Amino acid sequence: MSGRVEKSSRSKKTLYRLSLADRIERCGVDVMPCSFCEKRNLRCRMMEGVSRCKECCRRGRSCDGSGVTLSSLQRINAEEDRLVREEEVAEEKLLRAQQEVNEALSKLMRLRAQKRALKTRGVDMVNRGLRSLDELDEQERAESDAVVAVQSQGGVGVIDWSSVGIPGIDWDALGGTSQGVQHSSSSAS
Repeated sequence: MSGRVEKSSRSKKTLYRLSLADRIERCGVDVMPCSFCEKRNLRCRMMEGVSRCKECCRRGRSCDGSGVTLSSLQRINAEEDRLVREEEVAEEKLLRAQQEVNEALSKLMRLRAQKRALKTRGVDMVNRGLRSLDELDEQERAESDAVVAVQSQGGVGVIDWSSVGIPGIDWDALGGTSQGVQHSSSSAS
């Protein structure tokens, strides 16, 4: 026997790396693959406190793994799915609210138009010396029937110009009556 110690073929550093890789395999968790593992389609496992994955440790190379566990990614994806669903519900709620606002605005605009029409018709009723809007409706209906009757007997251009907002025009000076155009001031006299 010689007093010499035989050197093992592997250095302490290599033995440490292989031992660490074995420990990572047993105690580590699957993580998002580093570029090395992804290229080779290998399962990438890391362990807390170690900056390299099992395969990179075993090969003695640097590792660009993030250490983000697959379960963390699944939780993140599940949370994102939940947020998408909540966003869709909120959007539907907002669309319904917008529709209600649009309907309310349309109703408000209709009511304001009716209010203006009522005010205009009320002034017209008072100017004609009538006591109710029903009397005004009856008088307007009679005027309309008279215009239709004249038009059916061949009368053309029978228009009450004051009803379309053109009162006080001297039609005789314009030659309106000689062209067959009747107006309210000449038909009233």
